[in-house]
Amino acid sequence: MNYECGTMAVPAVPGAGKTFIVTNLVAKLLEENKNEKGKILILTYMNSAANNFKGRIKKILEEKGIESTNGFEVMTIHSLAAKIIKEKPEAMMLSEDFNIADDFQKTMMLNDCINTFRASGGETAFRFFLKEQKNQSQQAVEALQHENEQLRNEHRNWQEHIRSLLGKFDNV
Repeated sequence: MNYECGTMAVPAVPGAGKTFIVTNLVAKLLEENKNEKGKILILTYMNSAANNFKGRIKKILEEKGIESTNGFEVMTIHSLAAKIIKEKPEAMMLSEDFNIADDFQKTMMLNDCINTFRASGGETAFRFFLKEQKNQSQQAVEALQHENEQLRNEHRNWQEHIRSLLGKFDNV
């Protein structure tokens, strides 16, 4: 592969060899010192994929006797967004002391929202809405069934009419 710099995307189906290609390319670029101007950034969607990339690249570099482990960075697109926001919170109109909710905080916030929803009658309103949707769906199904029956009857009538016309030709 003759890639040396710039943005590169590797879209492909699972099992096509994306990780193999990217990890070997990063190792090659590091080995040839093609990253003099900065770090090589690898973005993925899943933490497991990010960890897989890190491990494979480090293994290749170790096998080649290269100790350039800070010449590249692997992260999820979400962790990149968090890093950018932490570096420039004002860009998102956040204060410098903002923080990202951890799992416990998220659970507490969700429970608070659910309790407020229930206390304000939201659950009753939602059940009423679902009941109305079910009634409307049943009415629509019944209307379609009725229309289907009408079409079947019309189809039968046309078949009988065509048979009677064909019967007239048989007598000729």
